[in-house]
Amino acid sequence: MARRRIYQGGSRISRERRQSAPQPPSPQPPPGHRGGGGSGGGHAFGRGHGTGVPLGVGLFALSSGKVNASQGQFAVSVSIQVFAAGAGQTWTKPACAVVEVVCVGAGGGGAGNGGAGTAGQGGGGGAASRAIFRAADLPSSVTVNVGAGGTGGTGNNSSGTTGTDGGATSFGTLLTAGGGGGGGSNGTFGAGPGGGASTSSTLAGGAGLPQASGNQNGIGGQAVFTSAGNSTAHAAEWGGAPGGGATAAAGGDSLYGGSGGGAGGAASGTGANGGGNGYSTGHGGAGGTAGNVGTDGSNTRSPYCGTAGGGGGGTNGTTGGNGGKGGTGCGGGGGGHNGGVGVGGNGGNGGDGICLVIAYS
Repeated sequence: MARRRIYQGGSRISRERRQSAPQPPSPQPPPGHRGGGGSGGGHAFGRGHGTGVPLGVGLFALSSGKVNASQGQFAVSVSIQVFAAGAGQTWTKPACAVVEVVCVGAGGGGAGNGGAGTAGQGGGGGAASRAIFRAADLPSSVTVNVGAGGTGGTGNNSSGTTGTDGGATSFGTLLTAGGGGGGGSNGTFGAGPGGGASTSSTLAGGAGLPQASGNQNGIGGQAVFTSAGNSTAHAAEWGGAPGGGATAAAGGDSLYGGSGGGAGGAASGTGANGGGNGYSTGHGGAGGTAGNVGTDGSNTRSPYCGTAGGGGGGTNGTTGGNGGKGGTGCGGGGGGHNGGVGVGGNGGNGGDGICLVIAYS
């Protein structure tokens, strides 16, 4: 510090001029420090204006790491277990502070087409459920059951075959996500209803409860159902979306749950697209052109589920195209129409469910 004295008119005026080393800039939080988007909101450890480590999909790819917060540095270890389809699996609690669980029910199978009525309808998507627990509140081990995708119905030259329901996924009795319903054939059944999110371990696949009433978009954990006569599948949020309910009707989307499979195409017509991750319809696998197979849905999770299979293309006098397979948690596409002669297309299988268990310490 340098000091300079100045005398004016017999009085003394003292001025100080301080010189110090430049201070480093304040530490800034890393990009993407806030939760939100696919994880359904920001949940953070640490202090200071919401900075820290967000719980949710943003950490699925991490195993450990160090994060800068606005008031210091701290390390967070992340352990992730992914459970595929199967019953009686065991999660063993590691040394940790917080556990996040995401359950996704399996998608329903699309319907096979017969020789009359509408083309095969798409299978419904499974629900997604998410919860965060204090590790101290959990037992040392938990039984995990992950639903298998429903089987697509077989095409024939009579009445077609309904797809089967997808199985529910559960984390003990603490968290459950219902599976999607199988698609109906020849307009005699409704399209596959989406699965419902629930905390009950007794919820069966395809139960579709809680369910939005009528042909409406679902909110919260509601599943969505589309009647056979409705040409547009509706969207869901955490509940599963419905399959396409009429010939060449697109499968419904779900923001976090599984999407619905697209319906098969009319005679010599193109099948409908399967649903995807959004709040509309038809963002999944493409429907097949006349007589061709619908495109399989994707297994890439965004954020928790893949996309649904497209419906098979219809023919006029030959075999209809098969529906595409649903991606993770999503419905299979319906089989294409055969024009009243020949054999209708098979429905696509629904995608398996999944259970993600993420431990933070």
